[in-house]
Amino acid sequence: MVRPVSPGFVLWVGWVGLVWTATGPPFRDWNLPKAHLERSWGHRDACWGHEPDCSQSMGLDEIQCQPEYSHFHKRPAKSVFDDQSGFGYLRKMRSSVRPLCRSAGHPASSNLNCSDQLTFCQGRNLMIDFRPIMDIGRTLRYDMDVLKEGGIHGRCTLNRLFLQEHSNLMSPLQSWAPEVRYFQTDKVFFNGTDSRMCDVYVERPTILMKLDATVNMYHHFCDFFNLYLSLHLNGSDRMSPEAFSTDINILIWENIDYHSSFRPTFQAFTQHPLLDLRSFGAQRVCFRKLMLPALPRLIFGLYYNTPIIQGCRNSALFRAFSEFILHRLRIPERVETDSRQLRVTLLSRLTKHRRIINQEQLVAALNRETGYHVEVAYFTHKNPFEQQLRTIHSTDILIGLHGAGLTHMFFLPPWATVFELYNCEDAGCYQDLTHLCGLNYITWTNRTALFPQSEDPNLDSEHKGQPKFNNYAFDPLEFVRKVNEAGQLMIRKSVMLSLNPGKCLASTLSPKIDPVQEKLLEERCILVDENDRKIGSDSKRNCHTLDDRGQSPLHRAFSLFIFNENNEILMQQRSDDKITFPGLWTNTCCSHPLAVPEEQDVSNEAIGVRRAAQRRVLSELGILPEHCPIEKMVYLTRILYSAPSQCGQWGENELDYILFLKAKTLKFEPNPNEVKEVMFMKANQLDDFIQDRPNLTPWFALLARSFLPKWWAGVETIEQFKDHTSIHKFPSKS
Repeated sequence: MVRPVSPGFVLWVGWVGLVWTATGPPFRDWNLPKAHLERSWGHRDACWGHEPDCSQSMGLDEIQCQPEYSHFHKRPAKSVFDDQSGFGYLRKMRSSVRPLCRSAGHPASSNLNCSDQLTFCQGRNLMIDFRPIMDIGRTLRYDMDVLKEGGIHGRCTLNRLFLQEHSNLMSPLQSWAPEVRYFQTDKVFFNGTDSRMCDVYVERPTILMKLDATVNMYHHFCDFFNLYLSLHLNGSDRMSPEAFSTDINILIWENIDYHSSFRPTFQAFTQHPLLDLRSFGAQRVCFRKLMLPALPRLIFGLYYNTPIIQGCRNSALFRAFSEFILHRLRIPERVETDSRQLRVTLLSRLTKHRRIINQEQLVAALNRETGYHVEVAYFTHKNPFEQQLRTIHSTDILIGLHGAGLTHMFFLPPWATVFELYNCEDAGCYQDLTHLCGLNYITWTNRTALFPQSEDPNLDSEHKGQPKFNNYAFDPLEFVRKVNEAGQLMIRKSVMLSLNPGKCLASTLSPKIDPVQEKLLEERCILVDENDRKIGSDSKRNCHTLDDRGQSPLHRAFSLFIFNENNEILMQQRSDDKITFPGLWTNTCCSHPLAVPEEQDVSNEAIGVRRAAQRRVLSELGILPEHCPIEKMVYLTRILYSAPSQCGQWGENELDYILFLKAKTLKFEPNPNEVKEVMFMKANQLDDFIQDRPNLTPWFALLARSFLPKWWAGVETIEQFKDHTSIHKFPSKS
């Protein structure tokens, strides 16, 4: 609200130091995603990580780091990544905020607090003199002389040494030094009753914004991302939903009309019209609360110039930003995908350069493949941005040549894969962004299947020979192969994300374990490397105990699928007494060959593994050897996966042999210590089974959403699917 000077008392509620009371809006009226509400309601056990008394950054445990890169840093890789790109980054920035101009103690006095290099500031009762600005007869954008001496005032004690030491970063999009350097102190209180300094009082909290290129999504979303993180910085030590209030002004630090296809994004931040340098005319304006947010091109900032540790991915800050924008713009949440019909969105560029010459041929080749729904997207100013977000959020595989349109990845579902069709020799840009967003990433690697267009003879000399200033054709067969690769990555991650924790087994949290299961923990499993070479043995207990890195020794296992005469799979629900994944549904029998001579032999179609399967199916289900003959078991292939159990110290890290058996006679008597319930499942029930029973073991979930449908359809000729050379590696679930 803007009003002329008038006497009277003004009650103002702002961001900084807000005390939440019962008179505020109801919990449901804040229009925030669930995670924002949980962490912004003052609960000490649910905080973001940048607050002073918050013990750990949100999402620190969800950061995924490859262990081979950790030795380059003295600190844990996850902590390094969090400090570079997560809420740890905000914690460091918040800790650098200190008084630039200290309040005189009077309620109507001013203050101004800024971070190092004046990259972020917040204050109250500050005056900006717009009168000289109105006399500037040129367009103001990226200008560092908008304010003159005395252009910003406050009644406070100025720390001139701090101002001098931190005003050396004179850059329009890196610091507020060009504006704050002209700060001048006054003796007049801005209390709403004294008109000597203020022509207009603005009671509503106001944010000034210096924008990057508004026509380019990559650059403009640097503005929005830094605006979002600044809402966190501007909050009190204990965050409140008020920090994300839309009852604020946003004043763009320009004197020209704002035009952008991405304008709707501002609706996530404010319910009021945008202001600019002309909005107040030639007046002195006093702001009750003023924020100068983090800028889009900070040195080592987010995300334009972000150095990140190699081998790490999945920033909780980036995920929170995505959830915030999608929620505020009312984009329906997508919680799962259909692995039978993957949604592919191909970004088509209408620019002069970086176009796909044979786009129609590539789309036709992909449409001939089963399992893909392909949409070609032409995202221009004619397409409402909200509709673009709906398209992207329903996408499983996003494909596009190097360009700003790939920034749409912010709003992909978490299991999606980004296929940068060709990175134009700028390898780090969008690959790094996928790492920050926690997404899969692939790009074109076969240069013999990439065909640049003849270079434009009219191209400027500075652009000649640069890959970004050309157009390209791609080999259709290689294109389809790469999309299939992207699809496999997407499906595997979708499966791992969808693993339902199920219920915790009380015994995993206490020393008391079922005595029968306790005895089985002393059995010796076969330790192997990732190429299935035997490297030793260890107890079943040790093989399933997670260390402080959440890892356990890799060991051999098997998964047996038994079909009856109607080609139905015998499924089991694991007993609640099981140590790992109790109570979850899985295939017929899953266990381990033991480190004994007769079960270590993997020659002759993995004869030792098949012997182990016959032994365990008798123990678990009471199926006699004559009804489960070793010679009828078909060894198909191997998978490698790892996953923690629902709770406690247990988990799996297995190289799993997949076995199929078509049984003529099938009689069983489940062992209640091993099996809680059994059922037969038809092939056409698989989708519903996955939907209705999300409590599946990880190995069965992986197979059910990848290989199992194909194998099941060809179960009568199952030998055709044998693949004894491959080990299909699924990403670990951390």
